[in-house]
Amino acid sequence: MDDKFVQSPQNGSYILYSAPHSLYAGRARAYLIKKGIPFEERSTGHDDFKRAAASGKLPTIPILVTPVGDVIRDGAAIVEHFESISGHQCSPTTPLQNLLSVLFDVIGAEG
Repeated sequence: MDDKFVQSPQNGSYILYSAPHSLYAGRARAYLIKKGIPFEERSTGHDDFKRAAASGKLPTIPILVTPVGDVIRDGAAIVEHFESISGHQCSPTTPLQNLLSVLFDVIGAEG
């Protein structure tokens, strides 16, 4: 399925489909706010959510739709997307730091 199917707002900002109580969406939302990236937040009840969620097997949140219509799923993937295009990686540089980062991510994501 082509992921470029959801129209972005006229102002060229991003669309973040999320829920206020979702910690996974909170990660992406906080990053976008901190970095000053313009976005419009929409709930999972929005009419376009089903079309955006159709690109995956399950309708999970958060989902970010870029101004060109690309769909990025998962809070960590959203952060990694922006870090890779900015050239400022947030990932650790050494193998030990990377291992610890993955462990903290698993522990934090699983409670």
